[in-house]
Amino acid sequence: MRKTALSLLILLLALCTGCVGIDTKRDYASSYDILLLGDLHYDAMEFRQDIEHLPDNRKKELNRNLSLWQKEKAPIPAMLQDAGHLTEKTTFGVQLGDISQGDCGAGELHEKAFASVLEILSRHLQPSSKAWRLFAVKGNHDIRGKGAPQAFNSVMLSYLKNQFGQKCPVKGRADFALKHQEDLYVFFDSINAGEADLLFLENALKKHANARHVFFLTHLPVLPASKGNPFWLVFGDNASRRRRLLDALASRNAIVLTAHIHTTTLLSYSSDRGSVTQFSSFSMPNRWESTRTFSISDGMSQLEKAMDTAGKKSSEALKEFRNSLGIFKVFSPEASYNVLHVTPTEVNVERHAFPGQNIQTIKLK
Repeated sequence: MRKTALSLLILLLALCTGCVGIDTKRDYASSYDILLLGDLHYDAMEFRQDIEHLPDNRKKELNRNLSLWQKEKAPIPAMLQDAGHLTEKTTFGVQLGDISQGDCGAGELHEKAFASVLEILSRHLQPSSKAWRLFAVKGNHDIRGKGAPQAFNSVMLSYLKNQFGQKCPVKGRADFALKHQEDLYVFFDSINAGEADLLFLENALKKHANARHVFFLTHLPVLPASKGNPFWLVFGDNASRRRRLLDALASRNAIVLTAHIHTTTLLSYSSDRGSVTQFSSFSMPNRWESTRTFSISDGMSQLEKAMDTAGKKSSEALKEFRNSLGIFKVFSPEASYNVLHVTPTEVNVERHAFPGQNIQTIKLK
């Protein structure tokens, strides 16, 4: 099985060899688009064993994933097919973690699942007429289960090093910095992040002190946006590192592109150091049909409720955030694929939550 998975990965990288050599220092037009995908939780029975030993909630997740990926007219493949019609106009794509469900039961099966989803994404999204790269960040599900962390390093980390054309700045960690045109993209390994990951970010910001826009790409949010567990954040259990992270990002008025919380939200944060804008993506529609409509609600009430029910330590930290948040919007439908539109003076997101030309535009900067 291991040879099969690695063979699929090698084939995929061969298909993308035209992507690897993109020179981001060339003279491009000053505006460009990027495809954004949130959680995908790819799953299939052929990559599973020992299912009977899973707790009930994980069995429910398996059934959910199979309905979204494998049933006839499944919504996620339909969404990806529609997204593929737009990648011709995008410069590259980003998947923001949990590309796979995990829980496969063996390392070899995790490897096969990673190789399979990469092939599916390439088949749906790769433009036929130009070089194009799909990057990814590590999600908590990507390393969940027996042998999963090793499989991620074997397949996904190898894939990412090829796509970035870089070695890992932090050994064994999925941290990368990409300069595109005048803008800096910091891909951050938020899963079990430590001092080395934070130093990587701080050094990247210093190295690219004159970047026009700074984008921080992470699976776990930086700002508390989840109604279920709002304190599952980058450095959520380490106040001093969390403060350093926020100060570093605010000093550059950074835009955080995140996922994990299974909804689409927009938050703004300000301090004496500057501001942070966070946009979360989620790409697991429970149906893909044109009868749906967009709506927006205020998310502050869910944060207030979380503060009331959290433990003392978490409640105090959430209170600190609450006093610094300016905007908290929650968007419906929850799931979509998104196109980030970057110009010299503005950054906007176009949400595509159902088939057709109807989109929702969200201003980030």
